[in-house]
Amino acid sequence: MSLTAVLVAAMLSACGGGNGASDSTSTPSEVPTPSTPTPSTPTPPTPAPTTGSITLSWTAPTTNSDGSAISDLAGYRVYYGTASGFYTDNVTIDNPSTLTATISNLPADTYYVIVRAFNSVNSESLASVEVSKTIK
Repeated sequence: MSLTAVLVAAMLSACGGGNGASDSTSTPSEVPTPSTPTPSTPTPPTPAPTTGSITLSWTAPTTNSDGSAISDLAGYRVYYGTASGFYTDNVTIDNPSTLTATISNLPADTYYVIVRAFNSVNSESLASVEVSKTIK
């Protein structure tokens, strides 16, 4: 049975009709007319999530931690995450003469970033100073 049929049957029984008995002394009852639903206001589309980017630049190191000149600099790794000191993602830059990086399409949040240089055998330097940026 459809919902409409259930509603009609409920309305008939509520007004005393539909039982098959005839009562000539009763006054006719009006069956309420179902109300027409009010059209709903369309929901505005959900806006696209806010995204942003972080652009960094740095100076190339010239010495190793022991003070000797760097001879095999291979590139940089930019580490980033949404908690200070905890970096969940990274970008590798395989060209030691590239001294900038842009990380795009980041959802709104605060990001913490460090950069490390690495050499030809993939040994990394100590981390740079951590910087942060909030994307709103």
